[in-house]
Amino acid sequence: MARLVLHITYDRTDHLWRVKAEGGGDFTAESFRRKAEAVRRAKEIAKQAKPSQVVIHLRNGKIEKEVTYGADPERHKG
Repeated sequence: MARLVLHITYDRTDHLWRVKAEGGGDFTAESFRRKAEAVRRAKEIAKQAKPSQVVIHLRNGKIEKEVTYGADPERHKG
């Protein structure tokens, strides 16, 4: 089973935080005025769609944090 990866990014044009699925898929992107709302929604979706991952970005696009739910199907030696 493929892992659902959700990205939370800031849209400078609309000044909104977006929750988008990596690769598109069946997920429809959602927009929020506050980052906390976007994070809360992404985590709700991810918990329902295990295995999944939420990737939270800063306004500048850099990754701030990653949260994984369920067994991670891609194991790599670190």
